[in-house]
Amino acid sequence: MVFSRVKPSAESQFPLGALSYRQGDQYLALLIIEGIYAALVAIANLLVISVLVIYIYIIYIIVANLVASTSLKALVECSFVPYYAIQRNFSLFAPNRVFTEEYELAIFNLSVLADYGTLFFSVLIALNRLSVLVFSDYNFSRKANAAACLTTWLLSMCLPIIFFVFKCKYRYSSENIYYNVCMDFSKPAQLLISVVVYCSYAVVFVVIAIYAGLFWMLRGIKRTLGMTTGISEVQTGILRQSATIFFIYAISIGISLSTEFMDTGPAANVFLVIYLANFSNLAIALVLPMCLLAMSGDIRSILFAMIPFGGDPSAPTTVVPNIAGKAPVEGAFII
Repeated sequence: MVFSRVKPSAESQFPLGALSYRQGDQYLALLIIEGIYAALVAIANLLVISVLVIYIYIIYIIVANLVASTSLKALVECSFVPYYAIQRNFSLFAPNRVFTEEYELAIFNLSVLADYGTLFFSVLIALNRLSVLVFSDYNFSRKANAAACLTTWLLSMCLPIIFFVFKCKYRYSSENIYYNVCMDFSKPAQLLISVVVYCSYAVVFVVIAIYAGLFWMLRGIKRTLGMTTGISEVQTGILRQSATIFFIYAISIGISLSTEFMDTGPAANVFLVIYLANFSNLAIALVLPMCLLAMSGDIRSILFAMIPFGGDPSAPTTVVPNIAGKAPVEGAFII
């Protein structure tokens, strides 16, 4: 996870990057398990993406991009094991490390892109839910959602560029603190990186507040309209799906944050701290497609239809009337 502490390189008390601990025969079995786990997560995500791409509806555009960002996270984790095996077999180890500095920086920045992409697309989903209630007559066109997704990707790519310019990567100090370290760490750079890192936590709390406000608004709508309409029930069901996914994502952030303060004792156990952090990072990538399959009847029916003798894909059922009871709002519900 990239949302961790930031320190200047001069204060680094441990000479190796966090990725460097993925070495030694004693950890090979754990690396293989991690690789298999990451591969399964990637396959699950790619399967859901294939459903969304083949049977694309306007309501699934943002979801497809969110799944793509979580898939990237799984693929990044998969990239460790093959490269490790190649260097191990051909004795290409650099002194005291398995991965070269260039490879560490590349993987780190891809991880940054995946993490912030997941965060920002979660924000986009929350804003989409909010706009449905506030602007119930607005028609969410394919172009509007595509433009929003493109803007989100561009914003997500700007942050890895910042980390790349200052050559940031993971470090683990002798004080048992897991953090980001940057080679170029002047005062302005230190302030910029700190703002980027800690604003991520602020964004999480803002999104939680948005979802809490949305559920409160829906509660008020239900009281106003009474039990004679099922609109608020449908809205609540759709909102519950996206909120569940985000809250699980927030939990994974909390788990990763807790690894910063773990007392590992001997340096040899540092590997286990990093290993736990990687598994927690992959958790959201696995939970997202599982939530979509479990909670979305549309995606589940389409997926079953792709299986031989699975039947024909049914039309999406998530286009519902707006709050005012007028014309349907096309693409208003994205999950």
